[in-house]
Amino acid sequence: MLLAVVSGQRCGGGFPGVVSGQRCGGGFAGVVSGQRCGGGFAGVVSGQRCGGGTALRRLADVRNQVIFAVRQEYVELGDQLLLLQSGDEIAVIPPISGGKDMNEVEEKSKDIIKFTSEKLSVDEVSQLVISPLCGAISLFVGTTRNNFEGKKVISLEYEAYLPMAENEIRKICSDIRQKWPVKHIAVFHRLGLVPVTEASVIIAVSSAHRAASLEAVSYAIDALKARVPIWKKEIYEESSSSWKRNKECFWATSV
Repeated sequence: MLLAVVSGQRCGGGFPGVVSGQRCGGGFAGVVSGQRCGGGFAGVVSGQRCGGGTALRRLADVRNQVIFAVRQEYVELGDQLLLLQSGDEIAVIPPISGGKDMNEVEEKSKDIIKFTSEKLSVDEVSQLVISPLCGAISLFVGTTRNNFEGKKVISLEYEAYLPMAENEIRKICSDIRQKWPVKHIAVFHRLGLVPVTEASVIIAVSSAHRAASLEAVSYAIDALKARVPIWKKEIYEESSSSWKRNKECFWATSV
């Protein structure tokens, strides 16, 4: 980037407004040369001799690759004159972020699926779907409650048919992407014993706006319960237990 200051010194018969600059990063981009116009300095950014100023390099070659800032404000230059004052700071700025326009920056979407016997962390899962392109992260957290139909529950126990369960969740993620413009999806499910108040499943979805991620999370948990081969056993305080059937399970018949 070129940082420079208009010197405003008299040169010949007029005020050329020659920029005094220093090499910074990519090097010199050029010189602002100008003539006195009204009460200020009218200058044209160019690589040619103009008035009393001479460019260090032709800017025409890089005009489409850089943008100019005067007094720390972006300006677009065509062939028009730019009003400059003595002491004005001028910056010649190359593209941000490694030469790519910010509007062209792409971030690959991720589907993150995990079955584990370890304790689940809401913070860990939500961090996985954060994106600078998104303004919303929606979460569903399913936890073990301490009661069912008057019985005191002390824990749940989960089993899954792997890897079919993982494949079914990937299909759910694909369905979500067909329905809503979401960025990242994370589905974590715990296996084995899950004590009261601890999470058995965490689903996180990020999107540019909240509506898409909220609807996607609701769809994901409903589809998971209906399609994914996961089984849950309730363990009660009186040393008994019971395998529970999901009412959403699409192949089960009602009794």
